[in-house]
Amino acid sequence: DMIEAEELTDAVAIDTPKITQHWTDIAFSMVPTEDPDLNNARLDKSVRHALHLATNKAHIVDQFYLGLAEEGTTIIPPSNIFWHYRLSEEERVKVNLDAARTMLEASGYRDTDGDGIRECTSDSWVVKEGYEPAGRNLHLEMDVRREHPEEREIAMYLQDQWRSIGVDLHYNVYDEVTLNVKAYSWCYDAMIRSWSGGIDPNFQLFVLSARAIDGWSD
Repeated sequence: DMIEAEELTDAVAIDTPKITQHWTDIAFSMVPTEDPDLNNARLDKSVRHALHLATNKAHIVDQFYLGLAEEGTTIIPPSNIFWHYRLSEEERVKVNLDAARTMLEASGYRDTDGDGIRECTSDSWVVKEGYEPAGRNLHLEMDVRREHPEEREIAMYLQDQWRSIGVDLHYNVYDEVTLNVKAYSWCYDAMIRSWSGGIDPNFQLFVLSARAIDGWSD
């Protein structure tokens, strides 16, 4: 026997983040490279923390997503109500350019030649570990997707924002297929790209862990 589908009489619109748990992030390669165009200073957590302090996510949401997004906080997106950890106001990272500059200075990244861009010095973790020579500019390459023009605009904004703390950023536009190939060959400094997840948080927690390095790590 055939079961007749009930007639749909009402359509309901929701004003919430996508239930696919889709999000967009700035990803950093955590694989050391000998490519002279890339910079292993991205491996230093102090550098990444300083860049976080210099990234105004509220401005990005309002300016480039027209307010139709929510600032990212913890790994599981807020649409997954059961597993999402919602930060308190005290736990949120506040935008603070002065704190970002202080952190880079204390971590050994200093503008020794007065050109506005910091250099790696003998006090930098990346020099001590032998990943970069002293005197190397704190320059990063960022890859963005051609299919998402707002990401190019975000990269342009970050160029100005990060330069204000002494970090030189250059962005490259690729089609999404090429960018994905670069992602899994780990030949990049930073990139803007997207992920989505299911109801079970295991996969999302896995791909952002050390256990996923050389595989699904993002």
